[in-house]
Amino acid sequence: MTASSPQLRPRARAYQVFISSTFLDLSAERKAVCDALSDLNAPLAGLGVCLIPVDLQGGADTEPPLDVCLRKIEQCDLVVTLLGHRAGWLSHDGRSITECEFDHARVKGIPCLAYVRDASVPVLPEFVDKDEKHVTALNRLRQKVDESVKRDAFRSTEHLRGHIFRDVMSWVFSDSGEMPRLAEVPTMNALAEIKKYWEALRSGDVKAAVEVVRSRRFTLDMRRFGTEFVHRELLQNLLELDTLATPTLVTTPHLRSQMLLQFLFEFSNSIFASAALAEAKELEEQIDHPTYSFNVARAEGRLHRDCGKALPALKRMLRYARATGDPHCVAEGRRAVGDHYSHRRVHSRARRWYWLSIEAVCRMQEICPHCLGAGFLGLADQTWECQDCRMTDNAFLKAYLIGQVIPDREMQIRALLGLSSHRAAHNELDESVACAVLAARLAKEARSRNEESGLPAMLANLIAENGRSAISEATQRVGDNAGDLLKLVIDRYQLNNFVRSLGLRPSSAGDHW
Repeated sequence: MTASSPQLRPRARAYQVFISSTFLDLSAERKAVCDALSDLNAPLAGLGVCLIPVDLQGGADTEPPLDVCLRKIEQCDLVVTLLGHRAGWLSHDGRSITECEFDHARVKGIPCLAYVRDASVPVLPEFVDKDEKHVTALNRLRQKVDESVKRDAFRSTEHLRGHIFRDVMSWVFSDSGEMPRLAEVPTMNALAEIKKYWEALRSGDVKAAVEVVRSRRFTLDMRRFGTEFVHRELLQNLLELDTLATPTLVTTPHLRSQMLLQFLFEFSNSIFASAALAEAKELEEQIDHPTYSFNVARAEGRLHRDCGKALPALKRMLRYARATGDPHCVAEGRRAVGDHYSHRRVHSRARRWYWLSIEAVCRMQEICPHCLGAGFLGLADQTWECQDCRMTDNAFLKAYLIGQVIPDREMQIRALLGLSSHRAAHNELDESVACAVLAARLAKEARSRNEESGLPAMLANLIAENGRSAISEATQRVGDNAGDLLKLVIDRYQLNNFVRSLGLRPSSAGDHW
């Protein structure tokens, strides 16, 4: 090739990767595989490689499900098989769909990567097959996998995602001999959100740049590639906090004030937080609204919570909260004072302020269930520290019942986990495990594809404090009766009519079951 000859780019290659597993118990793991494949596309794009996940978890088809799956496999270049403790639906010959998919891929000569959930990972009872036919089918598939391919075990979705990064990357380059060229691809420049940010700035569209920096997708991209600091750096860049020059990017007072508040609440540990706070306070006169001043004072109280400046800021916050005339601000302000004393471990004062927050909410013409539930959660933590055990259970249960009304599964999860820890402290392990199981079920619905939604995460603290053997035995005793055990606790505290007595109604700001 002469110096004047055009450089030939590698021929683009698109690989379809079929994801094979049962659905109900491994939905988070399936998404982890899809996310890993999508994340790999950023650095591989510069080499002309594209990975296309084939996940048949959703959608409808006129053909039988097994026929659809087998036909799709024939169009794919790689199969990723995930095994848990369920066989799923069985065909007429006693094989599961996953087994049929694995067999079909082997017959067609399509390479397979197989991953098995580690046996030490606890799972919900309904995600473990018990009848003989399904157990036999699952064991047969495991044996086939062990005899046919080198498989690996995973303990979490993050663990599995790491396997996919390693093994799929190795598979892509196994025959091409182009592995060394991967080092030439600048990962950060390959991220679509980073490109969008710089293009927006170059075109002068600051609003679009702000939307990128504040987006959830951008935050996740930074986390996946271990570059979370980029989020903070770009936000600082937009606000120009690291220079003495007059800001030129975000100059509109309203937008700048919102960005400063975001920086203060998300990166309060930054060395530029004090500068952001000072500027936010300077903008108070221009914004001239008690709600903004309330948020600035609340941020100042949080930033200085370890020194004497916190209490004066919190007093200003309460004054601005009253000035807004908004009961939500009053309740949130009082709860912020409770949070302050909780952080300082002055539990009796924290408990008092959480009660005041609850009282403010209850004086509303229509009670806000979000504020009420948050107040009871804070109260429960403090009454526990004050060794008022009956009130602790009472407050956690009320927060749980309020969370049911909103509905807010995250509130329910937090209340159940708090109640679980408290019951464990009183050696009521069956009730404790029952609460953890219910929390895991709610988390499975609320964040079905999140690595923190499984039973292992819910039982982790219990195992650490009580030992694996004791929690394993309690889990076996609880079985499918977790809901009945919690109902007995609710009956014990006579809270069956609590929600009705307050006239609480579902909230439009709930998480929409």
